Amino acid sequence: MMSIGRLMKTRLGDGIDPGTYHLLHALHGTGAVRVTDLAAACRLDTSTVSRHVAGLERNGLVARRPHPDDGRAQAVDLTERGRRTLEQANHARKQLVTDLLADWPAEDVADLTRLLTVFAAHAEAKRSELADPRASSTSPAHSPASDLTTASTDPELEHV
Repeated sequence: MMSIGRLMKTRLGDGIDPGTYHLLHALHGTGAVRVTDLAAACRLDTSTVSRHVAGLERNGLVARRPHPDDGRAQAVDLTERGRRTLEQANHARKQLVTDLLADWPAEDVADLTRLLTVFAAHAEAKRSELADPRASSTSPAHSPASDLTTASTDPELEHV
């Protein structure tokens, strides 16, 4: 997993690093938001997100403007350059995965997709549980293996 992460880092493109890629991806999904809301959506500290946003702004990837619902507040949003950069980074990441799996039999790719979908769902559930232990919907008797036969392709994995 760490090897894949290192490979992904080399394919991100100009002006973004792994920490800021996540923010660009989140902004693409949310549109203009306050830095505090972006931090909450990404489950990061506001000061960390603020630092990253400042760098993204210097690189012309995001812009601050008055918040659409509250003119007193500032919102950040992707610039056109930011959208293009994110699109290029997404394409590079997808191409990397395609290249890595090029010699794999289709059945193995399907198995990997199914297993990663289950893994990602359980990781997200665990992350939610750690953020709010009362929100856990997984009973102690639940086994991740029980999901393996019913897992389907998760659109969230498209940005991987």
